[in-house]
Amino acid sequence: MSRAIRLVFVLAAALSFLPHASAQDERQDEGRTVEVIEVQGIIDGSVERWAIAGLEEAQQRAALVVLQIDSKGVVGAGRLERLERAIERSDVPVAAWIGPPGAEAANGAALLLQAADVKAMSPGSRIGPIETRDLKDPGARPPGPSLFEGVISAARAQDDEIVDIVEPALEQVVAEIEDPKIDLDDVRIRFHKLDMIGRVLHAAAQPSIAYLFLLAGLFAITFELFHPSTGPAGVTGAIALAFSGYGIYTLGGNWYGVALIVLSMVAFSIDLRFESLGPFTFGAIAVLIAGSLVLFTSPWLRVSPWILGLGIIGMTIFMVSVMTRVLRDLRLVARGELEVRDAHAHLEDDHDS
Repeated sequence: MSRAIRLVFVLAAALSFLPHASAQDERQDEGRTVEVIEVQGIIDGSVERWAIAGLEEAQQRAALVVLQIDSKGVVGAGRLERLERAIERSDVPVAAWIGPPGAEAANGAALLLQAADVKAMSPGSRIGPIETRDLKDPGARPPGPSLFEGVISAARAQDDEIVDIVEPALEQVVAEIEDPKIDLDDVRIRFHKLDMIGRVLHAAAQPSIAYLFLLAGLFAITFELFHPSTGPAGVTGAIALAFSGYGIYTLGGNWYGVALIVLSMVAFSIDLRFESLGPFTFGAIAVLIAGSLVLFTSPWLRVSPWILGLGIIGMTIFMVSVMTRVLRDLRLVARGELEVRDAHAHLEDDHDS
């Protein structure tokens, strides 16, 4: 199992170099560019590294860097400070555009827009409120009064001169920039998206995804313990738990919530061993619910209620019905009452007949 896990991480590390190679090829192209860096979802370590790397690369040849923002904030006040410093120190002008239409920039994401040289929004987008610099910490309020105590529409933001431009498409935003310090003649627009590894880690650092990874990993490990096989369930469970651990750590989840969910699996397993629905099963359901509810307590980082209900009901059904069936079959095999035939041998018998 450990060898398979090492192989997965080696392949992941190797694949992470592929986007860098293509980026180097693109840098060989001639001409000045407008570099567009997507800042979407919760701004975690993957987004931070990608944005700062894009800003550093843009110093070589770009006429303008555009941060395309659709985010409710940043996890980690230090992460926000590093992004703000990277914007302020950029020798290339930086624009921030909340887009496409319907996008939002709240909390730390709105502060990134404030730090930009050019501020733009798309119709139907919104900015604010700024309630915290760190989604993990409700007490991390930005110092001083905020322009965005509430949610502000694009039209109002333009009327109040909070943003300079309101346009539905990025090309139109670039065309509207009239700053004499920014020369945008004969430029190409290039879009930067997270590389594959970054996308996977970014997806794992979402409360609902991290929660589902945790449940799936624990179920796979439990299945492997009760039904030893060649290891696919165990390897899959270990990988799922690794992604879940990354997400919970990044989002500042409560580890006692993880402990309660693990304890619920132990309680389920006790009754499963005896193929019964006893007090441990009902206790496991109660502990599973409690652990699921306290796993993320920040008001901005919560598991979707639908995902929460689906996870609790699904895990209970799987543990009680599927695992009970597996244990029953194993006992029948042990007593010789159920025959397990090799699939290859079975096919050969059919061919001979």
